[in-house]
Amino acid sequence: MLRELPELREDARGLAQRLALERYRRGAGLPASATFRELLKAHPLAASADGLAQAREAREDSLAEDPRRPPRIARLSALVDFVVRARALSLEPGAAQELFDCWSRPLVRPPGDAGLHGAMPPVAAYRDLRFIRARDKRAEMESALAAALQPLDGARSAVWEAAQTAQSEAGVVPGKSCELYDSPPGSYEWCNSFLDRTDSLAQDLGGW
Repeated sequence: MLRELPELREDARGLAQRLALERYRRGAGLPASATFRELLKAHPLAASADGLAQAREAREDSLAEDPRRPPRIARLSALVDFVVRARALSLEPGAAQELFDCWSRPLVRPPGDAGLHGAMPPVAAYRDLRFIRARDKRAEMESALAAALQPLDGARSAVWEAAQTAQSEAGVVPGKSCELYDSPPGSYEWCNSFLDRTDSLAQDLGGW
């Protein structure tokens, strides 16, 4: 089944590699090598409605096989999952870029800072939270973080709506739990996966 999708698989692989590179460059403090719009333009099939339809159809065909072949279904499910994310990115590239970039911008004004001097990126503020033991100081930093990120609520809403649309195009019922090999992960699974990955952070922030 996968050999019927060589162009889509190759385009998806290339986009995944470029996105991973951009995440690395951001984490390393390096300037971005390309914007999301530029990446999507270079890999149009992986982020298109047509590409998503191809992946979805191939996966549905594999589910109808008798006997089923779980490894093939798993590979196609992974392809669908990535293409859904790429499709969501293509629907709101500007909002997604804003959220991606904000974590390395000096947006947070630490307690006592009257102006932009000394403002820090949100990622640095979250990092420093674990070292603040005084409850009042910690609360002040959390308030500063909330104030810095509040203007991004519109971008977050836009990205969420784009994800919902992409899931609908993939035949996923947003928020519905999915069984392995029976449907691609929906927003419920995505949320749970995010919570699992950030569990240690939540424990650290709430431990005091």
